[in-house]
Amino acid sequence: FKNLTAETEYTVTFYAGYNGKKEVLHTGDYKTKAEGGNTETPYLIKTIADLKDMKKDPKGHFKLDNDIDCADEGFAQLFSNGTPFAGTFNGNGKKISNFTLAVKNSDTNTYTHSSQSSQYLGLFGYIGEDGSVYNLTLDSFNVMVKCTSTKETYTGLLAGYCAGTIKD
Repeated sequence: FKNLTAETEYTVTFYAGYNGKKEVLHTGDYKTKAEGGNTETPYLIKTIADLKDMKKDPKGHFKLDNDIDCADEGFAQLFSNGTPFAGTFNGNGKKISNFTLAVKNSDTNTYTHSSQSSQYLGLFGYIGEDGSVYNLTLDSFNVMVKCTSTKETYTGLLAGYCAGTIKD
């Protein structure tokens, strides 16, 4: 369904047709979600899992709903130059803290991130021309990179590269 209003109840009826007849299969009332990935109803980021799931929609619109503490959680960057972030991320005056850009090795209990997997490293990795990140506080960020190639690697806390907008 397209162009539905957020948090609105709709009655939906499913029909099946055969031999010129139309039969009702199911009728029910459904309420649309408050979030929808557009500017009016952005996806709400409430948990670390929500933050990681942002990579499923690089052109989506997101809003941080509460502070997120990423302690003991290693991340790979969310976006790359092959798939840049081209949506909006409203930090909503909230904070992301104790973020570590790395992957935890369960055998050695250490974090590493190989620069072979991306040339642009940071929470967002690569923010494209249409990407915008604003109104966000970063606290206690760690970026640990093991350079395993001879290519240049661009590293930042929020993004290794930004062709779009970062403000506040």
